Amino acid sequence: MTRKRQHFVPRMHLQHFTGSEPRGQVWTYDALNGQVRSATPEQTGVENHFYSFLGIDGTMDTRIEDFLSSVESKASPVYEEILQEHVPEKTQGRADFANFLALMHVRTPGIRRMRAEFASHLHQLRSYVCAKNEEQFEEFVNGFGKHRGHLTQIQKDYIQRNMIDSSDFIVEVPKELTLDVLAASDKIAPLLFDMNWSIVKSRHGFFITSDSPVVCLNDPWTANRKDGHHGFYDRTAKVIFPLSPRFLLRLSWEEAPIRFAIERDHVMHLNRCLAAHAERYLYAHLKDKRLKKLAAEFKDKRPTIAVATTSGLRPKRFAETHVRRRPTHS
Repeated sequence: MTRKRQHFVPRMHLQHFTGSEPRGQVWTYDALNGQVRSATPEQTGVENHFYSFLGIDGTMDTRIEDFLSSVESKASPVYEEILQEHVPEKTQGRADFANFLALMHVRTPGIRRMRAEFASHLHQLRSYVCAKNEEQFEEFVNGFGKHRGHLTQIQKDYIQRNMIDSSDFIVEVPKELTLDVLAASDKIAPLLFDMNWSIVKSRHGFFITSDSPVVCLNDPWTANRKDGHHGFYDRTAKVIFPLSPRFLLRLSWEEAPIRFAIERDHVMHLNRCLAAHAERYLYAHLKDKRLKKLAAEFKDKRPTIAVATTSGLRPKRFAETHVRRRPTHS
């Protein structure tokens, strides 16, 4: 099997953000290193075997990528219809596009990083709770000693100290572990289907896109609610998805016009929302120094996920988490 380059931002989406200088290319704004470059949609938002995993025969299994491609194929004609300012009725076409949007939300590098951080923080939290309880810790090290040999008191103290504070370490999470986050799209898609859809046109200015182009915005005062209605379930939720430099799809639970136009200030506000939720890359149809500054502004402000406990018992600091990429095979 040959190495396969897989888009974490679909080519079908990026092709609507190509410009004329150079013709047919997308401009990428890299928040991490400040670089600005242009390339075709085929060479943008792509990584080797981003969705693949190692099969039992030692080759890379690409079935997830094949599935995502089939979802994109079904959504493509609906995408074109929406660009013609036609909002799909509650038909199969709308369901196909809702499924596409849900997967667009969870398939991104940012969501997969946060999935890895959640697994890492949960492991560190369990270690912390164990180490803070002398009885549990003694039971743990005794079990450890049965397999690794007798532990001295100095070794026990070292283990306990680093279970309480692991911040000097780096926790590596296999990238395959993060693939299970794709299953969340099964719950998100029906919510998107039922929301009210609006096509937003830029009267002045232009929309950008990013490596996390489906963004769910919630009113700030609902962030700490305790009824479990967070994110897409929150009745204040507004979901934005840029369709092209001129059009953006807006979904919400509130009543809204099917079509409406907005001015430059509102366009810039929505672009800032997209930049704030990006993992690393912003994309646009042109080269603009303002977008380079916008990417740099949110360089160290990536969305994060927190592991909460009812008792408040948790480490003061968590170890840094890296997603480990295993060697790929042809």
